[in-house]
Amino acid sequence: MQSLVDDIKQDVKSNCATYAGGGRCLLDRPCPFLSKDVKDGARCSYYENAVLPADDTLTLRYWSRFSKEATDKGSVKVCQSCNKVFTPKSNAEKYCGGCRDEVKRRQKSEQNKRYYRQNKPR
Repeated sequence: MQSLVDDIKQDVKSNCATYAGGGRCLLDRPCPFLSKDVKDGARCSYYENAVLPADDTLTLRYWSRFSKEATDKGSVKVCQSCNKVFTPKSNAEKYCGGCRDEVKRRQKSEQNKRYYRQNKPR
């Protein structure tokens, strides 16, 4: 099994639209994952927001690397419905934006069924 760093490098080379080759980024800076001065905690906001979400398993592995520092700060959570990593708008959020509406609809439907069973005419 490849290491996380190798998987990220391969993902950047094949899927990142801002990667210019040779360890350079089109955003006028060295690519934080492929430059010669790569640090262990390298991060790129474009990669995290635009490229990484396409691969669920790599996303979870990537964020687990920052889990201690990121989850302590409350900056990322794992959706309880689909297990994708998302950035919550409040500390009470449990679901990502894609699952939130579906979960609310399902919960409201269950609530209505309980209410009808308790209050149906006899």
